[in-house]
Amino acid sequence: MKHTYLFIRSLFAFLLLFVWAGSALAQINISIQVLPPYLYRVTDYASHPERILITIVNTTATEQRLQLRGSITGDNGIEMRVRDGYKSRTPFVMAAGEVRILNASDLTLFFDLANITYTGITQYEALRGNGFPEGNYRMCVQAFNYNTNAPMSAASPSGCSNSFGVNNLEPPVILTPRDKEEIVTNGTQLLTISWGTPPGAPPTTMYRIRLVEILGNGNPNDALMTAGQPFFETEVRGNMYIYSPADPQLTMGRRYAMMVTAFDPLELTNFRNKGQSVVTSFTYGTVQAAAVAGGGITLPAPIVIEKVVAPTIPTMSTLKGFATFAYLEEEEKEDGGSLPLSGASPIAESISYETLENTKAGSRQFPLPNAKITLHGIEINGSSSVLGTTYSRADGSYSFSFNTLTLAKCRDVYITVTHDSGQLYPITKYVKVVQNQDLSYNTDLGTLVMPIASMRLKPFIVSRTPFADGKVTIKILLTDRKYYMSPLLKLAGLAPDEERRTINRTSYVVLATLKSGSSFKKLFKIGYPDNYLVEVSANDKPTMYFPLENLVDRSPSDTTKTIGTISKNFQYN
Repeated sequence: MKHTYLFIRSLFAFLLLFVWAGSALAQINISIQVLPPYLYRVTDYASHPERILITIVNTTATEQRLQLRGSITGDNGIEMRVRDGYKSRTPFVMAAGEVRILNASDLTLFFDLANITYTGITQYEALRGNGFPEGNYRMCVQAFNYNTNAPMSAASPSGCSNSFGVNNLEPPVILTPRDKEEIVTNGTQLLTISWGTPPGAPPTTMYRIRLVEILGNGNPNDALMTAGQPFFETEVRGNMYIYSPADPQLTMGRRYAMMVTAFDPLELTNFRNKGQSVVTSFTYGTVQAAAVAGGGITLPAPIVIEKVVAPTIPTMSTLKGFATFAYLEEEEKEDGGSLPLSGASPIAESISYETLENTKAGSRQFPLPNAKITLHGIEINGSSSVLGTTYSRADGSYSFSFNTLTLAKCRDVYITVTHDSGQLYPITKYVKVVQNQDLSYNTDLGTLVMPIASMRLKPFIVSRTPFADGKVTIKILLTDRKYYMSPLLKLAGLAPDEERRTINRTSYVVLATLKSGSSFKKLFKIGYPDNYLVEVSANDKPTMYFPLENLVDRSPSDTTKTIGTISKNFQYN
């Protein structure tokens, strides 16, 4: 009885420990869904990120710094697994209670190509070769504490996807001539060779027709497989070929073995049996030849069959779009006039930066000429190369022309845009380039918007005499020389009237007039003090001009998420 009691107490303690351990591991919940149609290679999912959905939930009330590791396992002994103990350069950070939904574009968070072990398959086969062999697979992801490597989510089967099958396409089936058929001919060599298109085969599928002559009573399979040089061989697209007098002459009464092989020139599709059909055979002209020899049969007129011209892949594909520029959306808004304008004591002069939550370009966009647009391609193995570079025209339009097969080999395509003016933030954007029904990759890439690297001017007039509201006029002036050297200023709507000033024999153009109590939000970063002047007039006093000088611009490293404000005193007594 005592032993039974001790056993039950030990068992109960073990169960409590098990429940506690399970709750500790459940701080992060992970669920994965792989959607059909399923792909052969992991890298192919980068072009179809929507086919993998990964939901990660931080169930705790604290921020979690995680290391994610993944695996793909098949019921055929195939496995890809990130090495135990692998640690990325930066953690995967989740806020308290955060729910994060990822897709196949984020696979690099779980699969570092340099830290994967392969079982039953090589890295080349998995990433660039024929991909996964036929079988049923599961993808699993587990979260670990980034610092301690302690598990933060439950192990397999938790955090695993649904089972997804990888099935190769069936090879083609020869329809005509039928196996062992005796071909009737009147002497004109017209033979229709046709086959069934494999279900699911892409439109780019090619077919290789191979004919060999069978000697004596030889086996058709042996004849085809042992022939060094085939009697006839060609590659076509479509499911028919008309064997005509232009092809090698078939001999009356001879037997021929034939095979049709399907293959994908883009190497994105796998076929069973290497795409090879069942070998068939036919005898050319036997029955008709005997009839002609007997002289007792009237031959029918030959049937003329129009040759089907299969679609061809266009040699070149064109990508086009427009380049524009715009102020940041935040800078398009008018200032409310709440800033102080003047006072007896000067303010601290500085150039300060604040982080903007909204870094979206504004809706008012201007055509951008002479933008340098570079197209980059990322191949299946992850290597990147420049596909081409072009410049936008006066209306902002641009276009590329590329070899179609060059684009077909890329799993990702992205664009970088820069401008020699130095007044615009460079941008990088991934673009979606897909194959059209005509097999080309002609694509309209839409509009690329470069944000203006603008600054704000907060003028403060120092004066012992207070100014009446609305009696102060502040204007921003820029030298004529710089204005005409910077065509983007006019395109952006500055200096609408091109009002002029001549100061110390230097010509200036008035860019803008400030409202009372407001700051100027659209100052281009084109240097000071030589180029800009601030004009101040108030209370019927003489107009005064001030350069923007004696300020140090300490721009942060990531200026695309910040905006700079120039706080400047103007002594106007």
